[in-house]
Amino acid sequence: MNRKRVLSIALATALVFVVACSNDAGVKEEENGGAQTPPAEGAKDPGASSGAETPAAAPEEPATIEVERGFSVSVDIPPPEQDVILQTIRKDLNIDLKYAFTFGKSDDWRAKMGARVAANDLPEAIMYFNLGDYRKAQADGYLLPLNDVFNLETMPANIKSYVTEGMLYYITDPNGEYHGLPSRPPSLSNGLFIRKDWLEKLDLAMPTTTDELKDVMIAFANRDPDGNGKKDTYAFSASGSSMQQQLWWQFLSAFTGDVRGTYWVDDAGALRGGLASPEMRQYLQFMHDLMKEGALDPDFATNTLDRVTQKVEQGQVGIFYNAGYPTAIVDNMKTINPNADVVVLPPVTGPAGQASNNGKTIAPNGVLGITVKLKDQPEKVRKIIELVDWMTGDVGEELLTFGAEGVSHKKTNGVVTEFIAGKESNYLAAYSLVGTPALKEKPEAVKVFYPDPFLYEQQMMLLGDRPKYGSVFALGQAKEPTELAADLNKYAGEMMMKFIYGNVPLDDANWNEYVETYMTTYKGQEYLDIVTAELKKNGVLK
Repeated sequence: MNRKRVLSIALATALVFVVACSNDAGVKEEENGGAQTPPAEGAKDPGASSGAETPAAAPEEPATIEVERGFSVSVDIPPPEQDVILQTIRKDLNIDLKYAFTFGKSDDWRAKMGARVAANDLPEAIMYFNLGDYRKAQADGYLLPLNDVFNLETMPANIKSYVTEGMLYYITDPNGEYHGLPSRPPSLSNGLFIRKDWLEKLDLAMPTTTDELKDVMIAFANRDPDGNGKKDTYAFSASGSSMQQQLWWQFLSAFTGDVRGTYWVDDAGALRGGLASPEMRQYLQFMHDLMKEGALDPDFATNTLDRVTQKVEQGQVGIFYNAGYPTAIVDNMKTINPNADVVVLPPVTGPAGQASNNGKTIAPNGVLGITVKLKDQPEKVRKIIELVDWMTGDVGEELLTFGAEGVSHKKTNGVVTEFIAGKESNYLAAYSLVGTPALKEKPEAVKVFYPDPFLYEQQMMLLGDRPKYGSVFALGQAKEPTELAADLNKYAGEMMMKFIYGNVPLDDANWNEYVETYMTTYKGQEYLDIVTAELKKNGVLK
């Protein structure tokens, strides 16, 4: 039995003892079938007044819990006397929660954490926003295994509303142990946006299939949608050379069934997809045809994000990707063309079914790791689990979504009707240890954040983009063989570019050579065999 397993069992035993002690008052009652044992004749009833006041028990000291947390941008932490969230946590849970923030670059946070680990100055918990950092911490051995104290049978109801067996499997180490509490999967409102005014000028309907989308994109490139008499527009532009970035997901998923083009399991239980599949070839042919027709920006392989934004704002691009409705981009666009009109491009239907801009996933948005500092303090482990459960309950969720009433939101008849953005509320996301609160996706909350009817409609369309299928890795059905994936993805990405640009013809001979090289030289078959074996072991494939 390894050391981590011993720690997990010891912690579970201690937690049982803690819970038993906290419930001791009810044990005697239960032993008598729920009836209290009456006092012996002549004995005093312990509940009766003795005529003298019994000194009240001293209040229990709050459990101090420090959470080490990196956050990408600086936020305005409220002063203690105005920090409603921490005050409420102390009142409701008897927890003195202390955040140790590092704002800015993730490498600065890693350096700080490395120094703390080296000095044996561990906090009670660490919020990992990157699963790579969490997995390194697992391997380094300073996190506590939680399998026996936090599982589907023992976890509180609020946490159980989103944690699944696949999610726990996703965060296990090679020994099958997990060392933290997973956050909710990310809340996504990303999508492709289209120039509606261009559609109207060219008398085109909103495309609903890949064939219709192809026709629209070619028209955007060749039929002068901006009316300046020049052939200077593109249907689509993107940045970066990776063809598996989210910018391309709607196109990829329409043909391959998965937003990244990787393996997934269909309703019949068959394994589908892959970067060397016939469906991938179909996708590449679609994109090559668009490039040949001038519909794709030929600079997408070298574009920066700023350059793409500039092209979009200057009216050179008809379809583009953005995380949320691009209000600032549209405002800048209207300074050049006041009639510019941008709307969500609804996911089209292709050979693989309805496309999506958002991958279906159970992968957590982060993991709250509990450190070995608490190996002999099971009551604090219980308190951390209680804290996370509170953050996913009604009170915690509302506070993390809207902040303090009168400071960052207003209510009418007990209902939140206005959100006050700014320094009074910019810290809310940093305080959350559970990812984006589920409340933020509900229509009543979306209306608060997007009071303009048009923006509300657009946001609800983005939130409604939820694919039916997801990759076997994103759904926690198998773990990707990362030791093989890097080289495979690098080779596939290079060849995708060559096929789309036409530098390598997409004929049978070249495609077969690509598949052979992918499967043998770059060990794609070994990769597939490992994944297939794990899917069978986990009962996903028969």
